Amino acid sequence: AAALVGFRHDLAALFKAEELAAVLPPIAAALLLTPALAVMEAIVLKDLDFRTLNLRNMAGVFISGALALVVVFSPWREWAFVVQRVTQSTVSFLFLFAATRWTPGIAASGAGLSAFARRAGPIWAVQGLNVAGARVTEMIVGLRLGPSDLAVLRVAGKFFEILHGSLTSAVMAVWLPVLSRLRDDPDGARGFFLRVMSLAAMLVIPAQLGLGLVGPEITRLFLSDAYASAAPLIGLLSLGALFVPKSFFRAPILVALGKAGIGVVLAIIDLVLGAAAIYLFSGYGLIGAYTALVVVWFLTLPIYGVIICRAARVPLGSLVRAIRPANEGALVMAAAVIAARTLMAPAPPLVALAGLALVGAAAYGAYLWLVHRRDVIANVEFLRTRN
Repeated sequence: AAALVGFRHDLAALFKAEELAAVLPPIAAALLLTPALAVMEAIVLKDLDFRTLNLRNMAGVFISGALALVVVFSPWREWAFVVQRVTQSTVSFLFLFAATRWTPGIAASGAGLSAFARRAGPIWAVQGLNVAGARVTEMIVGLRLGPSDLAVLRVAGKFFEILHGSLTSAVMAVWLPVLSRLRDDPDGARGFFLRVMSLAAMLVIPAQLGLGLVGPEITRLFLSDAYASAAPLIGLLSLGALFVPKSFFRAPILVALGKAGIGVVLAIIDLVLGAAAIYLFSGYGLIGAYTALVVVWFLTLPIYGVIICRAARVPLGSLVRAIRPANEGALVMAAAVIAARTLMAPAPPLVALAGLALVGAAAYGAYLWLVHRRDVIANVEFLRTRN
């Protein structure tokens, strides 16, 4: 936080954006809540109180996202990111404090701190590298392509942040404590791994891929003409749905299974490959750079799949079968939406968006119920028994 404030003018000059000097101090102030948030979230996870975490995630994302969108359409649009960050941190703090009533105290133990550092160090490294990967690619876009393309990237990414705040973060919160407790029960861990992966795929794949399919309607409805290029970028980023085991749940799986060291190595590889792809292909524009990144995702997926399955002691074929219903349903959904778009073309953006969303949801749900009904019922029962 101190570095952001102290170097705000240097960062503004680096990115050739004078507005940064004004918005960085409040962003830095929001960072001061992070230590307290981390402790309170750990207390909630220790008690497996996933209801509080889910409410926190959904409230924080939707409230902050709604306020940020309001600011985007105001004369002070450069403050939208600040409003989103500060609001989300504040809402999270209020929810977690209401659940834990935790207040900081003064106590220290050298042996305890050492043991904590040995255990938490690799976990922090994995999480930090994953976050750094996204920030590094954004920095490269800002330096190589300029602030306008960086703004388009951030706007496109914001839609996915809103989506995943209510979907993947809730699933990821379950991974670490539950799978950690099943570490000494191989059969239980394998069953839990495959069932949660199947459930996560059924939720994440259609939601993210569907967002990409209606990207043109979303940009026409919610964004100005200056962000028209966000539509194809949303489509590209939505392909990340096809990499569910690699992109969304790799870190919590490896950490929960006590293999955070492998997670560190994979995170470093991701960071290097992603940064290299964006840098080398930035000469082809924002879409060209991120097309190269998607190609890297495709090429590394089989390797990551094998590594994760070995860590979880699950055959690769079992993982493929677990996520197959969601992949097949997503293809049916995509075909239905693409076919319906030709009929919806003359309609206003809001009508077209609603129509395409209904068509996609109906096609996906109907296919799963008709072809993979047993998997759907099993996932619903899993949710009921796991609270």
